[in-house]
Amino acid sequence: MTGTKAASLQIGGLRTLAARRPLTTFLLAGLFIIWPVAWLIPLSAHDVVPGFGEWLLSPLIILYFLIVVGIIWAAEGKTGVLAFLARIVRWRFGIGWWVAIAAGLPALAICFNLALGASFRTEGLGEVLLRQAWAAVVTGMLLVNLWEEAVWAGFLQTRLERTRRILPAAWLAAIPFVIIHIPLQFVGAFDLASVAIGILALFIFALFFRPMMAFALRGSGDSLLAVGLFHAVFNITSSPTGLVAALTPGVDPVGSTLFATVVMTVGMGLAVRTKLSRAYRLEVLEAR
Repeated sequence: MTGTKAASLQIGGLRTLAARRPLTTFLLAGLFIIWPVAWLIPLSAHDVVPGFGEWLLSPLIILYFLIVVGIIWAAEGKTGVLAFLARIVRWRFGIGWWVAIAAGLPALAICFNLALGASFRTEGLGEVLLRQAWAAVVTGMLLVNLWEEAVWAGFLQTRLERTRRILPAAWLAAIPFVIIHIPLQFVGAFDLASVAIGILALFIFALFFRPMMAFALRGSGDSLLAVGLFHAVFNITSSPTGLVAALTPGVDPVGSTLFATVVMTVGMGLAVRTKLSRAYRLEVLEAR
């Protein structure tokens, strides 16, 4: 057998697997391709191997996105791929959802901190807002989070929702979502305790974060642009150098972000309560 024929058989076998078992193919790709490469991020951050540190994150996520596009093509053909890509640029949904997604989390987190006695920083407010908006939209959403949520919300959770209700689907998606993020716990200074606490915090946040993304997806008319922005806003809300930390200095933003995430999850769930059934998800998929 020639090398060309062997390669063709391998590609054909991968396409067959992706067509018959798209979720299995997705998880295998994450486990054996994305997750091992992700460990290069902390290894290069600690100068164990040469590399680009966290700059590797964007191309790695885009690679996972391209793998997902390939899986959809194998399972659903050109029609499925075009429908998936159309969700990435969908921007027509209610202004209320735009406001909630763009400002809800940081507003709630800041109010939580102020209620506990924190002070609000007004000095250089415009500069802070512009810098954080740039971080959310450009370095966050466009380079990372849009493609990340296309993978997790747009593919994995959407697929799981075909056979499960929205909350079980979101919680199942949370498991590989947390696992794939574990290497990032080793980027900075760490010890056993900090890593254990970090992974536990990831799981706790994911139990609310993944349903929150699912509810936002329903409320925004299945827009992956919306959940990509929402993920980026979550990041600048929870970051120690992000918006909440800058406007309420001296306060760890993690606790207030968890509070805001829980409130937003419950609020969005109530707002889309008529759209939470599996039947609704199937209707949306059939109508595309």
